[in-house]
Amino acid sequence: LSPDEEWIVAYEGSPFPRNWLYKTRSGVRQPLVTATSTGRESPAIWSHDSRALYFAAAELIVRQSVLPGEAPDPVTPPLGRMLIPQDVTSDGRELIATSWTGNEVFRIDLKAPLQKRTPERIASGQRARLSPDGKSLLLNDRNRLFSASYPSSRGADSIRELPGVRSSYPIFSRDGRELFAPNTFGMYSYPLLPAPDGAFRLGQQSLLFRFSYPLLSSANIISA
Repeated sequence: LSPDEEWIVAYEGSPFPRNWLYKTRSGVRQPLVTATSTGRESPAIWSHDSRALYFAAAELIVRQSVLPGEAPDPVTPPLGRMLIPQDVTSDGRELIATSWTGNEVFRIDLKAPLQKRTPERIASGQRARLSPDGKSLLLNDRNRLFSASYPSSRGADSIRELPGVRSSYPIFSRDGRELFAPNTFGMYSYPLLPAPDGAFRLGQQSLLFRFSYPLLSSANIISA
């Protein structure tokens, strides 16, 4: 769901999924890439102004306007492997990405000249999200959750585990006050509490609702 709630982007198709845009009010669907084919795609993430999405196209990461007919704009040179965009800072100056097959989290400086935008490894994890205020990073490593201050020069010393929480696709609330964490049994929420190192910790768990079966094991919730 886009930040302005006007669009939904869905990753659909088999055996080679693509990103499709849906208007939330009309349900009208259009392919995300309309002017050119970019080959293998990753799931897309939204820019904070809802005007564009970022996704991997083979060994490139591209920025795609939601306006019909506009071609995707590469924001990295060929990287030699596929990195999956996870989040972008509110000012659009830094991109967080993870490796397609590995367990690494990278930061890419989008202020640098295109050919010098080299991924900088900052943590381990399969997925990552920035908090709405941009000061913390949520890491998911095989369903174990960690928080870290962002940006941080302290490396692993600034990363703390969030004990007792298991979730494949945790998400922040829009106001940055809660973390929503779906698991096998239901959707849970946790208040976010500040930590001395600039990261965050979680408050008391609350059950929002239970999931009804049958439930696809691969289903996930990635927006709210």
